[in-house]
Amino acid sequence: MKRVTQGSAEKGFTMIELLVVIGVITLISTIVFTGWRTGEHVLALERSAHQLAQDIARVRELSTRAEYMECSAGGSIKGYGIEISVNQDPKVPDYVLFVNCSEQDTLDTSGFTRDAQKDLVIYDGEKYLPERISVSDGDPGLPLTITFYPPDPRVKISFGPPSYENHGTVTLALVAEDSGMSPIKTMDISVYKSGLIEVY
Repeated sequence: MKRVTQGSAEKGFTMIELLVVIGVITLISTIVFTGWRTGEHVLALERSAHQLAQDIARVRELSTRAEYMECSAGGSIKGYGIEISVNQDPKVPDYVLFVNCSEQDTLDTSGFTRDAQKDLVIYDGEKYLPERISVSDGDPGLPLTITFYPPDPRVKISFGPPSYENHGTVTLALVAEDSGMSPIKTMDISVYKSGLIEVY
């Protein structure tokens, strides 16, 4: 007796199943990569905020140690400071670490030659923030200046002379590519007269 067997059907995926799988993979990839780019910019914002806080701490430390730096225009160092600009010009540094060689509590370059003005800025003291990160200090148009005087250090915080504040806050904002939109995320750096620096 002869056995009759049915032909074995080949197993595989249909075209519709393949298209559905490709569509799902494409959708998931789009969601992941879009979030990844935003996450990359958020990390740049957090890194910038912590770098600014470290630079403020660096200036405070220089003042505490009464670090010697020569004033090329003559005179002696009164203290060290940081001036945070709200100018959005990409050619102008977002903040500058400086040596205070005058009686002013700001980065005062008047009365100094061009070479002496350069010497007022601490080595590697001109800082630029990454693209899409903006700076504001709560007082439009005026830079926030924080000056530390040895040995305690005494701290003077001003939004342009002669006003002095108990604390100063700088807001770094991650702006959307479409500048008309509100910021995606913000981080604040506060400095208090006690010298405490807070990032939140």
